[in-house]
Amino acid sequence: MSDSSLLILFGSESGNAEDLASIAEKQAKSQGLSPTVKGMDEIEIGDLAGSKNVLIYCSTWGEGDMPDNAIDLWEAANGDSPPDLEGCNFAVCALGDTSYEFFCQSGKDWDAWFEKQGATRVVDRVDCDVEYDDPAAEFTASALSIFASLGGGAPAESDAVNESDADVAPPVEDSAAEEGESVGGLDDLLSSGDRSLVLLFGSQSGNSEGLASKIAKDAKAYGLEGEVHDMDGFDFNSLSSKRRVMIVCSTWGEGEQPDNAEDLWQFSISDSASRMEGVHFAVLALGDSSYEFFCQSGK
Repeated sequence: MSDSSLLILFGSESGNAEDLASIAEKQAKSQGLSPTVKGMDEIEIGDLAGSKNVLIYCSTWGEGDMPDNAIDLWEAANGDSPPDLEGCNFAVCALGDTSYEFFCQSGKDWDAWFEKQGATRVVDRVDCDVEYDDPAAEFTASALSIFASLGGGAPAESDAVNESDADVAPPVEDSAAEEGESVGGLDDLLSSGDRSLVLLFGSQSGNSEGLASKIAKDAKAYGLEGEVHDMDGFDFNSLSSKRRVMIVCSTWGEGEQPDNAEDLWQFSISDSASRMEGVHFAVLALGDSSYEFFCQSGK
């Protein structure tokens, strides 16, 4: 298998882990990786010996049990001839329910097993409760970024970002306020008023969503409370009452808004859209400089 190959395994009882694996497959392609998604009942334990990068999504069933499609593979993993996984990179997303005693036990077991067999953990395991969307998205974004850097992957779609392909607008000078009013300094903006930071993401393959979630987490270090919102269905006029807004948006195709941002964009340029006096904003635009309309949606 090539260095950019990525085996995405799912152990699933109700379908949640399988859905996450499918989402990861799409995002992996945008990172220049070559993903293959398989249920744990679709491979032999010996197949892992030839895998360079492995991403696992596994739920826990009953009292710490493996889901049905993972039982045979787990038994083989603990048989007489488990494979040597030295040189393999891995990451585990465990799904569970904290109301059960053995929370996320199956994912914990796989995480420990891969390490025992000599594989290298590229990102800490995440243990997701029933509300798993946000932590799983953050985990996936982090893991894929590392897999791509290890395997020589490169962003292949306009929703991917790297240092050269993030178009960041220059900061507004303090003296540039209209009608002679000075813009408050950064310290004032961070310390005064409410503590909310609204983060809106426009995303086609998931990278913008992952970045928005990470920024919300990092904002806590500044005493801010990040609120991550999908642009799809968001009330645009509610922004007029906000103090801090950050937009994380990709560009799709030939300068087009991503699917989940199109309706919000159309409303924003209509006569019904509210003005945004007093709202401080920043935009992180994601794109691909090989396209003519680089980062157009963010712009």
